[in-house]
Amino acid sequence: MVTKTYIEFLLPGIFVPETQTKQVETRDVPTELPDNAYGYRFYDIAEEYIDGIRLASHRSNISGVHYVNCRKMTLEEVQAELPSKTILIENMQINGYKEIVYIAKGLAFPFYPEDMVE
Repeated sequence: MVTKTYIEFLLPGIFVPETQTKQVETRDVPTELPDNAYGYRFYDIAEEYIDGIRLASHRSNISGVHYVNCRKMTLEEVQAELPSKTILIENMQINGYKEIVYIAKGLAFPFYPEDMVE
């Protein structure tokens, strides 16, 4: 069985985020990102070929999201700087999100301990 590492780039979509994925040799910070990418994460897939059929595992060893050109904000910062974003504020309060990542396109995502902003 062989384990391969992939990078998944996160891009804004019309209704939900879109992704682009490619196999990589290492988990080094990429030197180039696709246009409009706001982040990326790494993961592994173990695979094996049996009688010419590819068998692949689920994703494993999934990294946190590495956000780029984004801003990490606390609930207090969102309330002070983006008071018109009432749905975002309410979602943060209801779901107990202490921090979010705010993207230039006006999108916001929960910020988890394993995530980072570059």
